[in-house]
Amino acid sequence: MVHLHRRTFVEAWAGYPRVLWCLIAVYSYTLWYLFYSWGQVYSAWTRRSAKLFKEHHLSRHRQALDLLTLALLHSIPPAYYYKCHLYLYPEQQWLDFVYDHELPHWHSMLSPNASVESKHLMSHKQDFSLKMTQLGLPGIATVYEKMLADPLPKELLFNQQSLFIKPNSGSLKSGCYALHYRSEVRGYLLEGCHEEPLYTEEKISLLLDQMTRAKHYLVQPLLENHSLLSDHFKASGLIVIRLVTHILNSAPKTLCAQLGVPIEGQFQSVNSYTIHIGSGALVEVDPRLTVFRKKKVQRLKALTPFDVPQWLEIVGIAEKAHQAFLDIHSIGWDLAITPNGIRLLEGNFNWGVTAHHRQGPLFNIQP
Repeated sequence: MVHLHRRTFVEAWAGYPRVLWCLIAVYSYTLWYLFYSWGQVYSAWTRRSAKLFKEHHLSRHRQALDLLTLALLHSIPPAYYYKCHLYLYPEQQWLDFVYDHELPHWHSMLSPNASVESKHLMSHKQDFSLKMTQLGLPGIATVYEKMLADPLPKELLFNQQSLFIKPNSGSLKSGCYALHYRSEVRGYLLEGCHEEPLYTEEKISLLLDQMTRAKHYLVQPLLENHSLLSDHFKASGLIVIRLVTHILNSAPKTLCAQLGVPIEGQFQSVNSYTIHIGSGALVEVDPRLTVFRKKKVQRLKALTPFDVPQWLEIVGIAEKAHQAFLDIHSIGWDLAITPNGIRLLEGNFNWGVTAHHRQGPLFNIQP
């Protein structure tokens, strides 16, 4: 792991000349060691050390030394000491974790031979969906493709159907909108990057015209949850499974998985729960990891036991999809279970690692 982290640093900014690489490195490390590291150590220590001492009796002095070691000897942001529960591991294991500031360089380092076509399909949702359909996998049909500067036709938006409007390139629901058709009132509700939902057709049309003008957008049917999910989690938003596959012995295998349950009233936020990749059951949280997540632990206890339906089929779809991208070491897949079956939403080359690390080092997770 030390070797992999070193390679990630050495191979970062691969498109730049080595002289510029050196300048970037010197500039970044100078700022880190002179300014940012000290401020982040102090901030993390003042905000979280007292709570950790109260719960686990780890002295605040020891925490301060660990934070300084993490920041100054390993150049890792101190907040990860608490986010990834590094206080439970010896210093030698801290590099068993992968940190967000290393992305996307980490993924590029592990997939040095990723083709231009594979990277294109990972970032171009429409072409990705067409490719998955060609492979016989359950993608999502596109109702309308809006090119740059084109308005969204009102006859499409207000046609007594619910729609999901998303950028052709993007992640984490950034720039996405959910247009709900309410049959009981024959009206519409728009959710998205806005403080309050919009209800009138005029305001909805005006906002979408303004917010989607500068990007290539796709309009797709708004998916619903399978009743086993909606009844158990009481969630109105789409519950998404983030499943990571990686190449092991020249074949795609499932590495880890999370269930993302939308938080009511927060369009872009979810509660993530670890899924046991062997059984598809939600994993109970290790009591040692509960210091900063008591509310989440309480929610999880109320939700378990629960087995994700059609789990083996979900795993099979993700691993089959990865067969088309054998030049990419690991891929984060988003899937949903709907009343009409499983849907493969997208694949992500630069998938986030932090949520998958919360139960321990990612590369130590076993089926």
